[in-house]
Amino acid sequence: MNMKKMIRKVAAVGAGLTMVGATLMGAMAANLNEYPTPFVSDGVFDAVLVVGDTAAPIDIIGITDIAMALQSQMIVEEVVETEEGTTTVSDGVVEDENPLGYRFAGDTYDDGDITVLADDEVRYNGDDYDYEEQIIIAVDALVPESAEYNEDFEGTPALVIAAANNICYRYDFDSDVDFDAADDLEIEFLGLDLTVTETGTNQVDLSTATEAWMDYGEVIEATIEGVDYTIELGNVYDTEAIFTVNGVTENIAETDTEDFDFDDFEIEVLDVLNDDGTEFDAVKIKYGSTTSETAKDGEAAEMLGYGDDDDEAEWVWDISVADGDNISYIGVCYNQDRTEIEAELDEEWELPVLFEGDQINFPNEFASIQYASTHFDGTYQTVS
Repeated sequence: MNMKKMIRKVAAVGAGLTMVGATLMGAMAANLNEYPTPFVSDGVFDAVLVVGDTAAPIDIIGITDIAMALQSQMIVEEVVETEEGTTTVSDGVVEDENPLGYRFAGDTYDDGDITVLADDEVRYNGDDYDYEEQIIIAVDALVPESAEYNEDFEGTPALVIAAANNICYRYDFDSDVDFDAADDLEIEFLGLDLTVTETGTNQVDLSTATEAWMDYGEVIEATIEGVDYTIELGNVYDTEAIFTVNGVTENIAETDTEDFDFDDFEIEVLDVLNDDGTEFDAVKIKYGSTTSETAKDGEAAEMLGYGDDDDEAEWVWDISVADGDNISYIGVCYNQDRTEIEAELDEEWELPVLFEGDQINFPNEFASIQYASTHFDGTYQTVS
């Protein structure tokens, strides 16, 4: 046997290890119940193998076997972050799973994925128009991160909204609706009964109010934003009528709107029919939280409860109307990026990253995106 070759082999193994000042005898004094500890700790060799000048060949062979055995134990187990995620659809709930540090690929979801979304047709001006409700999450919109990528998170995984206007809801027509100003378009939008009354380039006039004809003396009971209202029609004149709402009486002219000094209630008079006497008197009205709003693409969705500041609003309108009257889609988009923890925010209206259990609610709580959980799938990478 070539003893010099054998010794060089042992020396080569040792050169690839991290050597510290501990002798083999000193290490032997430790408890060997957890072997290869203490000779290998966290994948690092922590010992010196010694062969005497007059050692017998069998001793050299033995220490070589020990060196090779210890080398096989020099591994570090680390969690692997793969670039592949999984998507599961069950009972109208979409569950997307993604590794920390990798952005979600994005997708467009429809009624085949989320049951609350509709795929149907709406009747307008004598024609049927097919439409589809969609929830759109753009590529790179959502990023699950940990302290490895952002030290502010202090080791707690968080879901980052990387940029504004990358999470949207759309009421999308298969073919453009040719809108006629003489005929209102009624749709169910985000679970709300919505009426389009006028259009312009990338804008629409919308109403969430209820439309009704009232006869003289008729009473309507309504609950709006959790408040009960009693609406009573009094005297009707040629161009105006008298209404009493919860004991407050006002005279409203045709085409005018009155809020009766309530915070979240309005009546708009659309048409007035005055006949001799009162038997055939009638008034057409809209009543509700907000009777009408001009919704423009990119502006705050004030009607849906998100204020009138386009920068601060959590949701803004997403509208495509070509040539002033060809409606392609009406929608809303999430208007905030959420990349910092709450302590790092500069403005009161800014929102923090999402931690486990947090969620983004679409308007009218129509749907939500939740950071549901964090888990480890048991996959390791071996690093030698």
